[in-house]
Amino acid sequence: MQKVLVVDDEPELVRLLGQTLGAAGFAAVGAPSGERALELVSEQQFDAALVDKNLGRGIDGVEVLRHLRRRQPRCACIMMTAYPSMGSAVEALRIGAQDYVEKPSPELDTIADRVQSAIRGVRLRDERDGLLVKLTALQQELKDKDSRVRDLQIQLAMAEHVGPGRADEGTESLVLASRDRHARLVQAAEKLVQMARFLRTNEKLVRAIEAHVSALRLG
Repeated sequence: MQKVLVVDDEPELVRLLGQTLGAAGFAAVGAPSGERALELVSEQQFDAALVDKNLGRGIDGVEVLRHLRRRQPRCACIMMTAYPSMGSAVEALRIGAQDYVEKPSPELDTIADRVQSAIRGVRLRDERDGLLVKLTALQQELKDKDSRVRDLQIQLAMAEHVGPGRADEGTESLVLASRDRHARLVQAAEKLVQMARFLRTNEKLVRAIEAHVSALRLG
């Protein structure tokens, strides 16, 4: 069961959110203050967190969010506020929130869906980052192969001038074809790396890139 931390200084809202999330299959854990939220983060792992931006005195929601991003980077964070503004939305997203919602009630009916979407977004981000590492390694591997083919081509050219007779034409054709093939693979890998860098949370694109990587390895 996925665990969600709910941080708000309004007990009734914490109760309502807990009920809503529980009905959707989540395990909700409430925290009435930023201080208590930090304690819970040090004790438990959370899949997602709903954090009120303004928590009254003490540690505010922005600091809770920053702490969560440092301690549990795979936790999907959603910032809540009763005073929405473009500035606060940008701030929340800049420090790592997956979503930004207005409280209290207009978003309550859809909050479980938004939590699930935020969790899925973090998972896709992690997959994207892992895929980028693999693609970069593949790109370097292909460049190394291309370099070896070029070295072999130089050796063939030298053999034509200093060896006893012309080098085997079949071997030369094979080397040239291999060089061209690896050059195309290098270009394809470079394009895939660029795609992965700009990828955000599009699951279809993640799967498409994975398919291309498999094709490159088999090709």
